[in-house]
Amino acid sequence: MQEVSRSRFTIYNHTLLRVAAIALTMIWCGIASADDIPKQPAGSDSDLASMSLEELMSIEVTSASRKPQKLSDIPAAVYVITQEDIHRSGATCIPDALRMVPGISVSQVDSSKWQVGVRGFNGRFSNKLLVMIDGRSVYTPTFSGVYWDIQNLLLEDIDRIEVIRGPGGATWGANAVNGIINIITKPADQTQQNLMSSGIGNGQNWFSNVRVTGAVGENADYRIYGSKFSRGDDGDPMSSDGWDMQNAGFRADWQASGCNRFTFEGNSYDGNLGQNYEVPVPEPPFSRMQQDTYSASGWNTLARWEHANQDGSGSSLQFFAEHSNRSPIELSQVSDTLDFDYQRRVIISGKHDRMWGVGYRISADDTQGGITVSLNPASATEKVFTGFFQDCMALRNNLSLTVGAKCEHNEYTGLEFQPSVRLAYTPNSHHTLWGAISRAVRTPSRIERDAVINYRARSFDGHNSLIQVIGNSDFASESVIAHELGARLQSSDKLSLDISAFYNIYRNLRSSRAGEPYEVTGEGQPYMIIPVYVTNTLDGSTNGYEIAATWDAAHNLRLRFGYSRLNYSIHYDSQNPYAYILGNDSITNSAPDQWFLTSYLNLGRNIELDTMLYYTGTLVGRDNTDPHYRLDIHLGYRPRPDFEVSLVGQDIFEDDQPSEHAVCLAGSSSISQRNIYGKLTWTF
Repeated sequence: MQEVSRSRFTIYNHTLLRVAAIALTMIWCGIASADDIPKQPAGSDSDLASMSLEELMSIEVTSASRKPQKLSDIPAAVYVITQEDIHRSGATCIPDALRMVPGISVSQVDSSKWQVGVRGFNGRFSNKLLVMIDGRSVYTPTFSGVYWDIQNLLLEDIDRIEVIRGPGGATWGANAVNGIINIITKPADQTQQNLMSSGIGNGQNWFSNVRVTGAVGENADYRIYGSKFSRGDDGDPMSSDGWDMQNAGFRADWQASGCNRFTFEGNSYDGNLGQNYEVPVPEPPFSRMQQDTYSASGWNTLARWEHANQDGSGSSLQFFAEHSNRSPIELSQVSDTLDFDYQRRVIISGKHDRMWGVGYRISADDTQGGITVSLNPASATEKVFTGFFQDCMALRNNLSLTVGAKCEHNEYTGLEFQPSVRLAYTPNSHHTLWGAISRAVRTPSRIERDAVINYRARSFDGHNSLIQVIGNSDFASESVIAHELGARLQSSDKLSLDISAFYNIYRNLRSSRAGEPYEVTGEGQPYMIIPVYVTNTLDGSTNGYEIAATWDAAHNLRLRFGYSRLNYSIHYDSQNPYAYILGNDSITNSAPDQWFLTSYLNLGRNIELDTMLYYTGTLVGRDNTDPHYRLDIHLGYRPRPDFEVSLVGQDIFEDDQPSEHAVCLAGSSSISQRNIYGKLTWTF
């Protein structure tokens, strides 16, 4: 498959490096004259430390119901990662920032691959999780998952990450089965400072970021940004899992009038990624490792119009387009997506807050079979039509009832219906009790309908054999009926507590059944093909609970704790040894117990010292795995308000051992060492 030309990035690359060099020179001069600028008062250098718990609970969240709501009032399990959380965690990518959410499992496969799942079913392509950026879905219909390696936003431009644990199908449609992650960037008028940052380390290798901002008249603002980084194996993508990437993007916001606002944003990326790929071979030792370097490039753009009336009612219209091109050894693909979404909100007499909307999406891909995966047909186009309705009713005695449903028509399974009922009781501004029952579906992907995968090789009944997974044109949607209860409490101005519990019943989970083996002859030794057909024969359930607590232990110290418990009960035919072949990876990548403890400490003289301790228990069905502890430390120092020096250590307990629990459907995990890096950031 022809790769996208990289020539258009050549000037950008050289310019970015020159600008970074000039920036570091200017920063050095700025440090030398720092004594001429008044020092920032100790403790005031952190927005998080100065924000009270009540202000944190009043953060507006839009992902739960497509409208702004106070976090404390939402009848759902919601967790918000703020910009200050991201900054003080030392995270250099979105998956690392998601570790601080109870109920989310994050594991790293190699330098460019992550597995992110909510309430179980974790895998590289977690197919029950909807991920969005500013309301733009980044879910990949070919594999039912997210390519985290291309979601490389400038982290300083992220306003917050809203995480909904539990189904959101009634609001956002198919694939929002176990959760929703919506990454929301700041409006351009909130980033009216230029920024330059650079860093170097043993795992990050090096990275540079540039942001330029400006205004057009009194009502329009913009920002333009660029970034470039190299990670893994000293930046050599030809060696194991080296990874280099460059990104450029923009956002513009125009307040056309008091009630009309327009947003335009876009991003492009291009890079090379390395991987160790395990290729099944139908003869002893039945596999060989092959190093692969491939390119990933693409672009996306979004336009949105929002009209808001004084009473809160209004309308919005959104359009986005996306193009991507990937060429890994297993399967090359080019894909394009166009998406339109319209919604209307009407508030009636203060008693009813009604919303409805319609949407249309068309996705097309063109693939070329690789060493282990092929799709038949090689090209396909999918169309999805959606419509939803939601009514939030104010009842008596501080009760509110939200009912809604989404109807969605797709090319594979036709019409899908996803309803939801949520009840909230808010006796006062500091306490909320809620419950919900909802249904959501995960629609089939191309890999389940059209794929032929050389999955594993082994000896079977004395014969060399190759297990070949074959798609099923009758593959149906997976579904869940979710039951949830929760409480959100602020017992004082120092302590807040969020508790949620769930019981999920799954139907038609992805599974497999074996066909009749047959012999293949030709060049080399003959071997047997064991066909394994994708089916929907598994049912099951999960249950568990999550706890999140925030405690202001002192005026300069904030502690956060999160714990999650997950129990699986999957029912399958014990006579079918291949029932788990496609579901096993996601189930065994989930741990029954996880917890984290973070500490944000503001020291004197504008110094921040933050620690993050994460624990992941033994994985389900894999008793040979040991519990994993991960410790991250962030040390930040601001000698002047516009300049910061930071030192970060990630997973510092680890050295030569695998740093994560990670199992892949195909490919192999790389050894990951502790990562230590330093960073300089200048805003002006």
